[in-house]
Amino acid sequence: MKNRARNRIKLILLGCILVILAGMVVVFQGYRRTMDEAGSLVSAIQDGAGMAISSVRQTAVRNGETQWSLEAASAEYLNDEGRAVFTQPSVTFFMTDRGEVVMTAASGTVQTDTNDIMVSGDVVVKDQTYVLRTQTLEYDNAGHRMFTDDPVAISGAGFDLEADSASLDMKSRQAVLRGNVRGTLSEDVEL
Repeated sequence: MKNRARNRIKLILLGCILVILAGMVVVFQGYRRTMDEAGSLVSAIQDGAGMAISSVRQTAVRNGETQWSLEAASAEYLNDEGRAVFTQPSVTFFMTDRGEVVMTAASGTVQTDTNDIMVSGDVVVKDQTYVLRTQTLEYDNAGHRMFTDDPVAISGAGFDLEADSASLDMKSRQAVLRGNVRGTLSEDVEL
C-alpha cells in the first residue's frame, strides 16, 4: 500500500512538473513572438529617431502666451539633429488681435531649439481674408515671418495674385510678393 501511494504521489509530481515545463515553453514562445514584432516596428522607425508617435499635438508658448499649436498624423523626434519631422501637419498661429492663421501641408519639420517650422507639399495658409498656396514654406518663429522662394498664389475677396516668391510678416499682416507678380484686383479691394 505504501508503495502504491508513493508511486501515485511521484506520478502526480511528475505530471505537475511536465505541466509547468509546458507552460514555460508557451510563455517563452509568446514572449519571443512579441519581441520579433517589436523588432520590426523599431526597424521601421528612422535611424536616429528618439521617439516616433502618431496623432501628435505640440504647442509653442512664449511669455505665457500661446504662439502656435501644431497637430499632425505622426511625428519622429530626431534628438541628434534637434528637430521633429511631422506627417500632415496643421499649424494654427494665434494672432495678437485674437485672429488665427492656419497652415497645412503634406509634411513638415520643427527645429526644437528655435521652433522654426518648414513645411512642404501642397502648402495652404488661410485666415479670415485670404488663402495662400505654394509647395514649400518656412516660418521664422523669432521674427514671426513666413517666406518661400517657390511660386505662390494668393486669393481673397476681390483679388487673385501670383508671384515667384513671397514673404508674410505675421505681426503687421503685410505680404511682399517678388518676381513676375501678376493678378487681378476688383474695385472693392482696400489696400
